[in-house]
Amino acid sequence: MLARLPAVVTSVLVCLLLVSASVGAVVDPVSDSDASGPDAQSPIQTQVAAPENANESGANATNESDPDGQFEPVPVVDHEDPRTALGRGNARAVESYLVGSMSNRLTRSARLLAADEYPEARALLGPEYDSLYGRYDDVRGDVGVSQEAAERYAVVRDEQVAYITAVQNYTLVREDYLEARRSADSFRSRRLAREMELQAEAVVEHRDNLVANYTIMPEMGSDRQNETIRLVSLQAIEVTALQATVRDEQFVDTRLRLRVPNTTGSFAAPYELQGTVTTADGIPLANESGQLIVGTQRTPVQTDANGSFSAVYRPTTVPDGAATVEARFFVDEQSAYLGDRTTVDLFVRQETPTVSVDARPTTVAFGDEFVVAGRVGATVPTAASYVARTADVNAFRDRLTAAVAAEARAAYAANRTPPVTSTVRVAIGDLQTVSRPETVAFTLDVTNLTTVRGSPADPANLSVSVDETAIRALPLPASLTSPLPTEYVGAGNVTLVVAIGDLRLGTTQTAADGRYTLAAPLPQDARGGTQPVRVALVATDRALAPAVATTNVSVQTTPTRVRLDEVTTRGRELLLAGTLSTANDEPLGDQQVQIRVDGTVVETVRTAADGTFETSLTLPDRDESRSTVSVVAGFDDPTSNLGPSQSTASVVTLPAPRTEAATEVPVITQLREALGISEVLVVLPVVDVGLSPGLIAGAVGVLVAVAGLVFVARRRRAGPVTAAGRRHLDDLSSEAFLDAGRPDPTDAADTTPPAVYLRAAHESLAASNPRLATEYAYVAVRRHLAADSALPVRVTHREFLRAVRDGGYDIADVVDTLTTAYERAAFSPRGVSPDDAEQAVSAAERVIG
Repeated sequence: MLARLPAVVTSVLVCLLLVSASVGAVVDPVSDSDASGPDAQSPIQTQVAAPENANESGANATNESDPDGQFEPVPVVDHEDPRTALGRGNARAVESYLVGSMSNRLTRSARLLAADEYPEARALLGPEYDSLYGRYDDVRGDVGVSQEAAERYAVVRDEQVAYITAVQNYTLVREDYLEARRSADSFRSRRLAREMELQAEAVVEHRDNLVANYTIMPEMGSDRQNETIRLVSLQAIEVTALQATVRDEQFVDTRLRLRVPNTTGSFAAPYELQGTVTTADGIPLANESGQLIVGTQRTPVQTDANGSFSAVYRPTTVPDGAATVEARFFVDEQSAYLGDRTTVDLFVRQETPTVSVDARPTTVAFGDEFVVAGRVGATVPTAASYVARTADVNAFRDRLTAAVAAEARAAYAANRTPPVTSTVRVAIGDLQTVSRPETVAFTLDVTNLTTVRGSPADPANLSVSVDETAIRALPLPASLTSPLPTEYVGAGNVTLVVAIGDLRLGTTQTAADGRYTLAAPLPQDARGGTQPVRVALVATDRALAPAVATTNVSVQTTPTRVRLDEVTTRGRELLLAGTLSTANDEPLGDQQVQIRVDGTVVETVRTAADGTFETSLTLPDRDESRSTVSVVAGFDDPTSNLGPSQSTASVVTLPAPRTEAATEVPVITQLREALGISEVLVVLPVVDVGLSPGLIAGAVGVLVAVAGLVFVARRRRAGPVTAAGRRHLDDLSSEAFLDAGRPDPTDAADTTPPAVYLRAAHESLAASNPRLATEYAYVAVRRHLAADSALPVRVTHREFLRAVRDGGYDIADVVDTLTTAYERAAFSPRGVSPDDAEQAVSAAERVIG
């Protein structure tokens, strides 16, 4: 290094060395711990300042996330943590940015759908949208947005993804259908046409749901809202028109008619459905097999020669009380008949089902396969016997009506009682029906009639009275009072919630026979000890009332282990990295680890998915009472089934207190590094030869002057290395570039070509500095992208990655990989491995070319 300095600088330096050798430089031996440089900076304190010109950064953010310029971007804020997305800032601005970004993605997705770009349309609503929504849900409370309003962005995303999939499925099946038509394969053509019919219905249903949701989302802005509704409607309109042509080519239109003799019923007292299927011209569909779907219940049916059929319907999930239920008739997929749908009006009585539960194994620990199974249903009269009883009741009602009418007319004639003022009362046990004499019609309650045997009144007699005067007592037929045979009937398509203790394990749905199973590894958040396992039907105001079943299991405590893998000091910063796992080395993510210094908790850090954790602390000065501290990492979560543990204590030497002389040392150290002659200065003798302070001050002054000369000489050779004026590749040697220190990816004034950074990355690899190589590779790619687009510059690395993803760049995954590597290089005390650094540089080369 000395050989490359100008002669005059070398001469002055030699003189200075001679003076220093005779005088002796008083240097505090602990000064190196405070040296500045790339390794002295605490990653926790690294920040990116907000731009002074809000319009400058705002333009970049708006162009990428909101090309129509309708939304205000979030100002760049201090970067508190590398994993924080937007950091903290003005809540309203954050909310506006997030709404704009999500709305933008929804509209762009609709545009891609209109262009038949299905994977791309779905990708815009994938993980990045989830991340935006998660941050929106976090901030919504600060700006007064209700949970219901916020959830619309999740609902509409799910609905739009389902809509995209339905349109794509219809398109794919239609391509197969056209191919089958071209090859004259009538069997396959009809099967595919029927499948297209189902897909077309799904398209229209999802379109209707989307439009309904978009209509109540004014925060999108009227222009964007109207455009998105128009775009999502286009595909449904096209599918409807295409399917109308297919329907005409393949099917005969049909009509379904349903009659329900007993419109009041329940799960225990099912409805008898009497149906007829004809063509649109009224011709019966004779001897056709098909499926009748009522609500969520599917029943096989067979029409007779007149196109008639019957079925039994037990309601489970429809609302109780008055309900309109949709019924659909499907024929065999090879039939030329299309099928039809209609609705029936019912009155539903709520029934309470029985729920059984069994949990295995009964003794379980974290990670063990845990299975909860059982059945939902009720013991009820058999469907056949109930239908027969209903027919008997109806027949008896008709006979009784005629008899009562005759008796009533005779009583009216004998008593000369004006009919308009008289009433007929019919009682079966304690059940009464009142009817006016003009009609003398009444309805016997079929449900209660099956259990009237338990009435306190005599159930065997039926009494008829006119104006409270008994005129007839009739015995009930045995067919109406005999017990009905029963059976256990499972309740299908019922949603259940499964929980262990106060932890929800998930939801499951019953099969057609009412059976259910939920299997999953036992999570770590389930409390230890004896815990109840509950299975609950929680829906209210439905045909089946809420019900719950409980059993107990024993949850074992799983031993854990905490390790402090790295304990590193950089000046006054203590960098810690460790791992939390089970005793069998299974990583434990998303857990809180406490850092204790001399027994006092000073910080709590959360583990990553792989069980690792990192943090930094500022060490206090040593004093007379202590020169070292004991650092321990511990884990203890009594709300889980994980046992407590703590790491082996690490003894850390505290830095010496700062003195007046020591405060000057960092300046001297920086000058030594600037001169590149630290190997010479470090051997200066630390002696006191009694020289005057003036002579020492003069020597230091000469040293400062020499540093200035050397700095100017370097600047003249290598050109400016600040962000404001780096020279291009032809004028700037990589060696001088490396001397400039760590790069700043947020420097908007930096005009250094990406190739310079890439070359510096290669030379850093050659110099065995993987950390710096990774940082240069990342900045090279970032400069390359920012130079050719409207991507923002003065943003954090995670914000830049989001901007790349929001912009739909093809290399977003590469940038994601580079960002992760840069994050480890710049902020992690572990740094990056040489192999990871080499991969980062190779990735940068692929991007830049």
